[in-house]
Amino acid sequence: MKRTIIILIALMTFSTSSLASIMLDRVVAIVDREIITWSELYKAMSFDYESEMRGMDTEERDNFLRERQSISLERLIVLKLQIAEAKKNGINVTEQEVNAALANTRGQFKMSEDEFRQAVRDQGFGYDEYVDRIRERVLIQKAVHFMITSKIIVTEDEIDDFLRENEGDLDMDRLYRFRQIKLLVPRGGADLEAAEAFIGNVYNDLESGGDFVEIMERVKNDPMVDFVADTDLIKETDLRDDITKHIRGLSDGETAKPLYADDGIYIIQLVKTQLPENLEVVRDNIRKLLVNNKTEQRFKTWARDLRQNALIEILL
Repeated sequence: MKRTIIILIALMTFSTSSLASIMLDRVVAIVDREIITWSELYKAMSFDYESEMRGMDTEERDNFLRERQSISLERLIVLKLQIAEAKKNGINVTEQEVNAALANTRGQFKMSEDEFRQAVRDQGFGYDEYVDRIRERVLIQKAVHFMITSKIIVTEDEIDDFLRENEGDLDMDRLYRFRQIKLLVPRGGADLEAAEAFIGNVYNDLESGGDFVEIMERVKNDPMVDFVADTDLIKETDLRDDITKHIRGLSDGETAKPLYADDGIYIIQLVKTQLPENLEVVRDNIRKLLVNNKTEQRFKTWARDLRQNALIEILL
């Protein structure tokens, strides 16, 4: 009898203790029958905002987290749904993958394993909790690759369109071949008028279907002409800035408006623009960029759909 009483007291003590724990660690959300507690949300926020909170006192830290608890709860809800969806699709994470991710993180900070474990503890995290966070992130990365990225296709036409639309912003050393007629610097009003008349005649000839090469041959000995030239392919970086700006954007065969420079007046016809020999590297980088962009868009759609189709109760 005495033993029975002791067992009952122990059970009552255990039950009371557990109930107190549940009451203290209140439920802040229910996601498809899985609960999210305040302590779980607090740990998630502490993990996500660790670097931002470094150096804050307790009051500052509490205020910082309070301002972000709603958005952090939404992020945690979506994370729970993504983890569940990944597992539903048979995606899992091996210890080898977790260890590789941890080794990569240690390598970034150039720490030994013992130093890294101590650094995690110094920041207020249990090492096992930290490893669980890493495991979740690796799982989501695998899920995104398996369910989204691996199904994305980027066509050659899409790459061509990107090149065309962003050509001026890409770091590519183009090559230009062009023809030019350079006039001497006018020394006075009469010279300037003569130069303007000369330029007018050249453009009239071109508009009438005249050939730039024939015009060059015809005017090369004119007293106003400094020189005529039909260049080989020249790297953009080897050209003067004013000439580069003047011909960039021209189509092959197009003649630019006259360029009035300090050393003379240039009439330039672009013959050919050639992209650099490393174009395949450029195209491969563009392909990766477009894949990343599409992955990001579909990831947001995936997260939104999971959120909309789930049974969620917010109790925060």
